[in-house]
Order: sequence, then structure tokens, then C-alpha cells
Amino acid sequence: MNEIWKDICGYEGKYQVSNLGRVKSLYDGHGNYRELIMKGRNEGHGYLKVDLSKDGKCKGIRIHRLVAMAFIPNPENKKDVNHINGIKSDNRAVNLEWATRSENLKHAYDIGLKNRPIGEKNPNYGIKFSKERISKMRDNRAYHYGKNHERARKIVCLNTGEVFESMIDAVKIYNLSYTTLVNCCKGRKKSCGKHPLTGESLKWRYIVDEDKFADIDEQVTLEV
Repeated sequence: MNEIWKDICGYEGKYQVSNLGRVKSLYDGHGNYRELIMKGRNEGHGYLKVDLSKDGKCKGIRIHRLVAMAFIPNPENKKDVNHINGIKSDNRAVNLEWATRSENLKHAYDIGLKNRPIGEKNPNYGIKFSKERISKMRDNRAYHYGKNHERARKIVCLNTGEVFESMIDAVKIYNLSYTTLVNCCKGRKKSCGKHPLTGESLKWRYIVDEDKFADIDEQVTLEV
């Protein structure tokens, strides 16, 4: 295979990278033109990196990213560069491809670089879809939004009498807009969303005093 050299983007005229995964500098430290193949250093994860200097600043860049940026089109603007054969030091352009993070991880599992955590080795084993896990997520909603945040407060649907532990649950069930729902609960809008069966416009309110809603049927009758 013929070796093709291209200027490194941002370092034109100073450094070049080839389709065979090599990097060279074009000038020595005294400003004299002198081509010198650079030796990549292993950063500890198997990837090879070179240090590029410009305007008195030095930056370490992985060689496989330099090769991919120079020789491999990336129309979908993916962020990761994957080594097709799994060898991290093989930085030839034919061995590289752009990938998403999930595609990169899946490839590592498929070729045996990583072992899939199964059974009890999976950190989510036994709780990922359990009622206990779902309950814990709801109880911790204040961690994400704060206990007084609109999305974490209990609300009631005045049409159906349904009480939701948080606005998050109502949004998921009725496919609502957070912004519109907040304004409705605050009385700024008359309704938010429609009932999937009756087509009725849904009215919502925050539950400020839960004792007030002990007899929810009475409240629904009064409001609707």
C-alpha cells in the first residue's frame, strides 16, 4: 500500500500524518526544514499519542484521531474513532472508522475486548426494572430537581381525580409539555393535554394541602 501524507489540520506546514498511521514533523527545533518520523508514546491504555507544538504551546493528540480526521469522511459527525481489528496501536486508515460511543462499546463486546456483565456481575442485576428501583428513583426526584421544583411536586388531574407523585409521571403518561403543565398548575393556562379516550381538555393543579384532596371526587365536581 502506498503511503500518503497529509497536513494535520491546525498544524499545516509543521506536521503531517499518513494513511499508514505515522506522524512526522517537518522542521527541527531550530527552524530548519527536516522531516522526522515521530515515535508515538503509549499513554497507558494502548493508544499511541504524539505531542504537537504550535505558538509555544504543546498538545498531546492520539494518532488514530489524526489519521481519521485526515483520511476518513465523517458525514454523521460521530465523536469516537474505532479500531476495527481491536488493536489500538494499529492506526492505519483501513483499520479505523468513525463511531458513536455505543457503537464503539458494542464493537468491543463483539470482538471480545470487553466482557459483557451478565447475571450478578451486572451492576443493575435484579433492580433495574424492579418496583423497588422505580420507587427509589421517584423518592430521589428531589436530588435531580430539588424538593420545591415544579417537576418534583405532587399534582392532581381535576378531570379524572388522578394524583401523581410528581409532574414527571403525568408528563410520561399523558405525553404533556412540561412548560404548559407548569403554567396550568399555576393557573396561567386553563388546560394542558387531552384525555386519550374522551378527547377532553385536561385541567391540573398542584397539591399544596393534601388533606384538601382527601375527597377527590368532590374536588373534581367543583372544578370541572
